[in-house]
Amino acid sequence: MLMSYASKPQWLIVAMWGGITLAGVLLSFIPPMQPDVALKQIATSGCGIGLSFIVTYLAGKVVGRPSRIAPGPLIAIVLSAGTALWTWDSAIQVFGGPALPSLNDLLVRRYNWVFFTLLFGLQVLVLALIASTNVLATQQRRLVEAQLTALRFQVNPHFLFNTLNALSTLVEEGEGAAAEQMIERLAIFMRVTMTDEPRMLVPLSRELEMVQAYLQIEHVRLGDRLHVAYDLDDAASAMLVPSLLLQPLVENAVKHAVAPSLTGAIITIRAHAREGDLLLVVEDRLSSPRRFPPVPGTGVGLQNVAARLTAQFGDRATLSTDCHDDGFTATIRLPAQSAANDAWR
Repeated sequence: MLMSYASKPQWLIVAMWGGITLAGVLLSFIPPMQPDVALKQIATSGCGIGLSFIVTYLAGKVVGRPSRIAPGPLIAIVLSAGTALWTWDSAIQVFGGPALPSLNDLLVRRYNWVFFTLLFGLQVLVLALIASTNVLATQQRRLVEAQLTALRFQVNPHFLFNTLNALSTLVEEGEGAAAEQMIERLAIFMRVTMTDEPRMLVPLSRELEMVQAYLQIEHVRLGDRLHVAYDLDDAASAMLVPSLLLQPLVENAVKHAVAPSLTGAIITIRAHAREGDLLLVVEDRLSSPRRFPPVPGTGVGLQNVAARLTAQFGDRATLSTDCHDDGFTATIRLPAQSAANDAWR
């Protein structure tokens, strides 16, 4: 609201009156030079600056409440400020002269009242535009946060659905010990992930810890069919990424490559810093030629990741995919930001 940035337009107020003062002083030194006129101009501008700050404060009280905005109070503020400055200027310019002013002198000075009133009106208009821009920016930020919250919370139900299906299979097959182990690891994973804020950025090293916790759950079910390899830059481990960004991609690799294959697959997770960007790759490669039909899916995981990147980074982040004969590759490119200089939160 206007009061939240009441100090920000100070430079604009000072610059406006500084320009008026400079112009008046320069004109006063054009022959015949009138140094007293320059001093009067400085006095008028000083009063104008003070009234401008008062106008900013009072206009903030009106514009700061969008549901109660009414033009009447703003017009009254502008007219009062213009009249006050005109009265002050007339007093020092006219009544400070060697003779009392005539009626014609006062009538001529009415144009100054119009000038001062327009100046304050322009100031209020600019402040109202700034206030409207701030309100729109706040609403947009809240909308993005709500979208990120919805997308982030979409990950856990999707993951839980698949995990509970796996648990059901283990129970049906009489693998009670394995099912109990999976439940324990699932509890640990959920406790870690549910404590993070939805739009929170975390170091990549922490994100990889959550991925490893997920893979431990899947290892109970898949055993030696699940192989994981890492290719990471030292610098990349400290980079910030949205929480639970990689887990849906790893889950896709498990579902579509590891689980259907009798011999399993290798999931490779890569992270490299490249020219101001962080490049994240999740790739699965089958251990033997594909001898099974592709597992159908809804694409929820990929859609979720793409939507989260767009909501949080706009066109500065991308998700690209490549399907090949023996596997699938998902590549994320996002702005590189280290935990030591956290500007994306």
